[in-house]
Amino acid sequence: MAGNGKWAMSVMGLMAAVACAAVVAQPAPIREKPAGVAPTQPEGRPVEPTAPPAGQRPAVVDSARALEQAMKIMNRSLKNLEANIDKADQKEANLADISQMQSACVGAKRMKPKDIKDPSEKGQEAYRRSHIALLKMLIELEEQVLDGKSAEAKATLGKIKAHKDAAHKEFEKE
Repeated sequence: MAGNGKWAMSVMGLMAAVACAAVVAQPAPIREKPAGVAPTQPEGRPVEPTAPPAGQRPAVVDSARALEQAMKIMNRSLKNLEANIDKADQKEANLADISQMQSACVGAKRMKPKDIKDPSEKGQEAYRRSHIALLKMLIELEEQVLDGKSAEAKATLGKIKAHKDAAHKEFEKE
């Protein structure tokens, strides 16, 4: 009989586990959203855009307005950096400005502006390579700021400004 008791306990334990699994496996109830409320992810975050379907690349952005906005972000960050690059107490702000410039540079690099001097494929490639060069300088600048090398960072910032001036001469229509 003692053997039957262990067997009965095992069966009851198994039944309890199955019952718990059934409860856990049930989907959460769907709550209806009030009319006019945008769909959200958990914790009220907006729905993230989905990636393009497998095998497809994201669309190339060619909006003149988006390019102008990216350039404004880079210009604003550059001005902030010129004023604060040698100030140790502005390290976090400088790193934030560098990150903004990097993000704007990556966005601008993806664009194919039609209003540059040479809108051909060769001109578009030169435009992209110009942003790649800028991005490399921005990464170098970030490392210098992280390492506290303000003199080197100031010199790199000068190179970035010279690159900006040269790129504008190369790509902007008169």
